[in-house]
Amino acid sequence: MAKSQKPSAAKPRKPAASKPRKPAAAKPRQPKAGASRNFGLMPSRPTNKSFENYKAWILAVTEAITGQPPRDTRSEAEWRESWQKFWAKPAKK
Repeated sequence: MAKSQKPSAAKPRKPAASKPRKPAAAKPRQPKAGASRNFGLMPSRPTNKSFENYKAWILAVTEAITGQPPRDTRSEAEWRESWQKFWAKPAKK
């Protein structure tokens, strides 16, 4: 052997015996809290300011956020109050 060629001190490695990989169990994807199930497609703000349209819009938004049919637990007076507050003009400073 020539002086420029030195024998390698490290022994050649054998390839490790690979074990077959187990497929990962498919986990159902859970949306984050408050995330919409329809990926952000939500009814836009109503242009018609009627009471019936407001109530339908609120219930549609609730369903879009939760992914479940909304439960209407408000009384007619509570709905009217929230409808008036929603469309009230903010006070100027």
